[in-house]
Amino acid sequence: MNPMNRTLRPVSLVLALIAAASCSGSDHDGDRQADEYITACEQAQPGMPSASDETYRAFIEAEAAGQVKVDDARAPALTEPASRLLRTSQAPDFAFTVPSIKASAPYPARAAVIACRAGGRPGIVRRWWNRLSWEGTAFAHCPAFSGENYLFRLFDPRHPERVAYEAVLSVTKFSPDFAIWRKKMDGRIGQDLTLTLMRAVFSQGRITEGPFVRSVPSTFVFSP
Repeated sequence: MNPMNRTLRPVSLVLALIAAASCSGSDHDGDRQADEYITACEQAQPGMPSASDETYRAFIEAEAAGQVKVDDARAPALTEPASRLLRTSQAPDFAFTVPSIKASAPYPARAAVIACRAGGRPGIVRRWWNRLSWEGTAFAHCPAFSGENYLFRLFDPRHPERVAYEAVLSVTKFSPDFAIWRKKMDGRIGQDLTLTLMRAVFSQGRITEGPFVRSVPSTFVFSP
């Protein structure tokens, strides 16, 4: 086997999983929300990093536009939990490291992610209406964000469109809310879930670098 093919296979898998996870029909509607925002912009202290539905929407739109880049040098690297066995009844602590970002030439669009744009998208009138309503109302409660945010996503690798849990993070260590975790993990005992961590740099609410993901996602199995 060509060594290059062995290298590209995990990358292609990551892009395909990301594309599928963002391609369900309702996922592109303007009312899509993450399960948690940590720290939510309404709760963050002035000058501190925050997460909001605005940055979440930017991640989703970047996926649909084929802008997700597989880059292990700039993507978050999961460090906790060390075990790949998680409990549905106990919210674990997650932690990851973030390398420094250096400006680089733009990446070409990724076909696996662009394929997402073919289905499940609202019509042009509705799409622009969603854009206006998100920007005009949903984001009015917080100023446009500048800094780094991370999209944490757990999903079923056999059905990547079935997202089990999503959180927009402004921190590199967190524990999901206990009640939300138990509700979202209910019925998943014995299942495998794949975790992707996206990283993006924002300026006034717009992504200027990224999103970046690692070439090989993490997988967890769930016990009671």
